[in-house]
Amino acid sequence: MQFKSFDELSIQDNFIFEKVMREKSICKELLERLLEISIRDIAYIETEKTMESGLDDKGIRLDVYVNDDKGTVYNIEMQTYKNMLEMVKRSRFYHSAIDNYSMEKGADYMTLNDCYVIFICTFPIFSGKRHKYTYTKKCTEEVGRELGDGLTTIFLSTKGQINDVSLLLQNVLDYIDGQPPADALVH
Repeated sequence: MQFKSFDELSIQDNFIFEKVMREKSICKELLERLLEISIRDIAYIETEKTMESGLDDKGIRLDVYVNDDKGTVYNIEMQTYKNMLEMVKRSRFYHSAIDNYSMEKGADYMTLNDCYVIFICTFPIFSGKRHKYTYTKKCTEEVGRELGDGLTTIFLSTKGQINDVSLLLQNVLDYIDGQPPADALVH
């Protein structure tokens, strides 16, 4: 394995991504752009968070793990690995592991907080056209009826081709893709 010099690293590299995301104001504003919501405050940020439930169980290491002031959990992952089928299954496992980690023995299920697993991908995903794909559980028999379990998975691509995200989010995706910074946050 050949290592890059510090000057060769970019936001796509795990080391830089995690260092940047530890800055509370940057992490908060990035989440607001990714989700197109307003977050009052971030209560907790941890990078390289490891979750293991048992000696023989598969554990996970999350790039960026964040809780906001309402208890909502956000996991942000920078993805340069291009196996979408594996990533879709990984999103399922991450949601499960985060829920398992968050819930104390004997706790009521209603204590589970909303949870977002967000993958920022540096390659085309799914159809290759969109920048953003958001998944929640929906009823097959009744269109428009959502389960409402609080789980959301978002896949973002720096290689999207259509105008489907806000300019502010596009600026972030373009920067991750190697373009010069276009606004104050990205700079």
